[in-house]
Amino acid sequence: MIRVGAVGCGGHATSTIWPLFAPAGINCVAAWSRSRERVEAATARFGIPRAYTDLEKMLDECELDGVVVVVPPGAFSPLVRLAISRGIHVFAEKPGAASASEATAIAHAAEEKGVVAMVGYMKRFGTAYARAKQITEAADFGPLTIASFKWTMGPMSDEHSSLESWLFENPIHHVDLARFFCGELDSWNGQLARSAGDEFAVAVNARAPGGGVVSMQLSTTGSWEQHNERVELQGVGASVMVDNVDTCVSRPATQPELVWRPNYTIPEPRTSSASTEGFLPELMAFADAIATGKAVGCDFRSAAGTLEAVSQLAKSIAR
Repeated sequence: MIRVGAVGCGGHATSTIWPLFAPAGINCVAAWSRSRERVEAATARFGIPRAYTDLEKMLDECELDGVVVVVPPGAFSPLVRLAISRGIHVFAEKPGAASASEATAIAHAAEEKGVVAMVGYMKRFGTAYARAKQITEAADFGPLTIASFKWTMGPMSDEHSSLESWLFENPIHHVDLARFFCGELDSWNGQLARSAGDEFAVAVNARAPGGGVVSMQLSTTGSWEQHNERVELQGVGASVMVDNVDTCVSRPATQPELVWRPNYTIPEPRTSSASTEGFLPELMAFADAIATGKAVGCDFRSAAGTLEAVSQLAKSIAR
């Protein structure tokens, strides 16, 4: 098993990431937090043998293959850079850095040290999205002509003080998916709804490298209880849709549509929401990269591209 230290033990780390260590082939042997009370409570809950409030001490005393860093955006860089300087592999939850330039600097440091430095944009690893990626890369799909991305949530105004902070926290997932499927986008043009009150509702257009067009509908004016996301990509004749994370609908040019979704009645990791959402496969990919030297597509250079794309999106939105 890969030996890691967990850096950060907030709610997302302990509810979503840490429970997946064992299924991903990862052995967490230590954890760090600035709060002694929080890290001791978290390590006791998960049976992690060592708790630290001094990260350098944890890196010195524990024989770690990697660290898994789950902290707020502004806190990533010094923690990630410290691990990289010791030659320790890094998995960082998205966005991995506070800016594109910060992510690029981390990527450069990791390349100099020859370590894996991965950013957890988990939707790339979700089972339905992974199937859609294979479909769009097949020769009979043709070049991308049009793509649409929907990301809608319930009210968020109490948690985010600005449109920019929300874009970098939530819709960044679908901006990353747009880069994943369509390539580097340009010609961003966004419009903010004037009817949304304190909430956010944004319509966006952009252009893909091959000439295709991309649209996004991003909002907090939906419902937490209803449909939240959809991605649809069209080639020439063929198209594919991922509906609400778990359902992949392939529409070949000359055949009836094919629908795939997990068989949730089978209690296996591959049919769990952790796999459907991508959290388990991304951690497995990190462990595999450490064990085999395989490159990870979701590295800090790619993360820099996503951060820059969101920055361009934010600048384009008409106030």
